Parts: sequence; structure tokens; C-alpha cells
Amino acid sequence: MAFWDRGTGQEAVSGGAAVADFWLRLWPGMRRSLPLGTLGELGVEAAEQAMPLAVFDIQHRGKPGRWADRGAVAFGLEDVDLTHRYALAADKRLRAAEWDCCILADGHYADRWAGADAYGAQVYVACHVDGGGGDRGTAFFDARSARGPKLAEVVAEALRKVVPWPVLPRPTVAGDRALNTIHGVRAVALCFEPGFVDDPFEEHRKLLVTQAEVLGAALARGNGAWGRLPTTATWAPAPATPTSP
Repeated sequence: MAFWDRGTGQEAVSGGAAVADFWLRLWPGMRRSLPLGTLGELGVEAAEQAMPLAVFDIQHRGKPGRWADRGAVAFGLEDVDLTHRYALAADKRLRAAEWDCCILADGHYADRWAGADAYGAQVYVACHVDGGGGDRGTAFFDARSARGPKLAEVVAEALRKVVPWPVLPRPTVAGDRALNTIHGVRAVALCFEPGFVDDPFEEHRKLLVTQAEVLGAALARGNGAWGRLPTTATWAPAPATPTSP
């Protein structure tokens, strides 16, 4: 019987892990309803790794010393409000698909990355909305990542089904603004920008407001589809000394 091994991104077999995996799959609500000590009797490591974990980081919220940061702002729309709504929707959708989720909205980027690492996240999404007058969505991935391209591809595909503008997966490399949002985390990471607050088309801006939950559901569907893909690749290594924009 197998359990999800966050260290390798593969399934592994172990006696205690198999027991925990069996019971956690039999009763999906068991993990959340039992006290930690009870899970420990099943095997703490296996219990904690029974379901994949996605971390959604609302990056323009809670920046120390930059409390007024709202991200991209235009036409009365603010990045932090839109990202909060779609992150909550993605969280709800993925939990229904038997993922664990965590929403972050506080601290320097390096502290958030370290938190995601400590939690054992498989997926880390830096949640943003773009600014600058464009008419597109983008799922940026770290060009060093073995599994990032496929995650970005399936997330972009899911988003294209619910918005009228183009959505593309895109690698990000040293010097890119998007890489500064994800380069220090060990999980497979995306900088997710589903659209522009100052899109030149008014109907597109309205869609960001009225359909933010739909954008989050698409993000969750993409993550869920990626999580079901077979793989033997490991996570991309994190830099030894990540910076904190």
C-alpha cells in the first residue's frame, strides 16, 4: 500500500505508512477530525503525507514595512482583493478533491517560502493579478523546475476554458520579476496572474470582479489534474540563500 512521499514526489511503500494510508483513504474526513496524538499512533509521517498539500500565497498582503501595498490597482480594482477571492475558491475546490490547502498572507517572501517548505507543500502558488494594460493571463514557472512546466500548462489550459483572453504557461529565469516571487521554495511553484486589473476591455475587467471564484476553481482544477499525472521527477532545488523582495 502506498503513500505520497513529498521528499521525492513519488509514491513509496512502508508498513506504518500503509496502515495510515488505508485509513485516511477510507475516511477522508478522519485526518481533520482526529487529534494529532491519534494520528501519531497511526504514524505521524504517513498521516501528515496522506494528502498532497497546496499553498496559496496572497503575496501583496502582509508585507512587513509595506503594509499599504495593494499590488496592481486600477479602475477601483485591487490585486489583494481579487487574489484573496480566487485563492479562497481554489482552496475550497481542492479540499473537496481531497487535497490539503494552506493560505498565506503574511511575512517576507523568504519566510513564506520557508513556511511552505516546513509544511511539506507539493505545490506553491504566488497569487497575483497583473497590471500594465495587458489582455492575457500567465502561469509562470521556474525554468529550473522539472515538473513546473506541466503544472503551468494544465493550469493555463483550465483557465482558458473560462476566460475570453489568451492564457499561456511561461518559464521565468534570473532577472525576471515573476521569478522573485517563487525562486526560494522547494515545492513545484507558479506565479499565477490570471488577468490584468487594467485590461483595455471593460468586459474583461468586470469578469475579474464577478468571476473571481471561477478563476480560483480553474486554478484548482489545473492543480488537481496535474496531481493525478504519473511522474518520477523530483522538486527543483531551492537556492541556498533565497532573497526576500
